[in-house]
Amino acid sequence: MKALFAYLVTPAIWTVLLVVVVVLGGIFWPRAIGYLYNSAGFFFGQWFGVIGAIIRSVTKSGRQDLREDFLSFTATYQR
Repeated sequence: MKALFAYLVTPAIWTVLLVVVVVLGGIFWPRAIGYLYNSAGFFFGQWFGVIGAIIRSVTKSGRQDLREDFLSFTATYQR
């Protein structure tokens, strides 16, 4: 149960933090947000990151790495 809580809290905290950064960026630096929104490099970087993460999660070595990371993270919560 503690591992489930840890896996849910971390993404929630990061999501809230990133939303706050984007909202504050839109308020205080609207030109910077507009530049990033229209930037081809930022767009392609985001998509290459997403596609790379998906490919990494479906390959055999990627799944093994994810499994090892999960087991090492949850080792303290196992009985």
